[in-house]
Amino acid sequence: MSDVAPHGVIDLRGPAGAPAVLLLHPWWGITPAVMGWADELVTIGRRVVLPDLYGGRTASTIEGAQALQKAMDEDAALRLVERCADELAADAQPWAAMGFSMGAFLACHLAGRGVLRRSAARWRHPHPAGQPAPRSR
Repeated sequence: MSDVAPHGVIDLRGPAGAPAVLLLHPWWGITPAVMGWADELVTIGRRVVLPDLYGGRTASTIEGAQALQKAMDEDAALRLVERCADELAADAQPWAAMGFSMGAFLACHLAGRGVLRRSAARWRHPHPAGQPAPRSR
C-alpha cells in the first residue's frame, strides 16, 4: 500500500498481512478520537488503512468542519479512497471499510462499486473532543 496520497499521508497501522479495515474519517478530520478507533482496531489484530482526506487539518467546530469539507477536492478524495480499496481488494486478505459521517458516505460509495464484501457506516459520530456531536441546523 502506498503511503503518500494527494491529500497527505495514508496512515498504516497494525500487522502486515492481517485482515484490514479501511477507516474513513468524519468531517472533523483525523482527530484523536479517530486515532483511538484505529488503535482499537489494531489491538484486535487488524491492519488499519487511514487515508487523510484533509492533509492533516482538523476542525473542532461545526463551522470549521463545514469549511474543511467544502474545501476538499471531492473527486481527488474519491480517487484516493478508491485507490486504497483497489489495493486492498488486490490483496489476498479479507478487508472491510468503516466510515463515520462523511466517511460513511465514502464507505457506501465503495459498496456501490461492488468492491466491498463488508462495510460499516455510522452517520452520527462523537464530537472530536469525545462529547456528543451537536446537531447542525
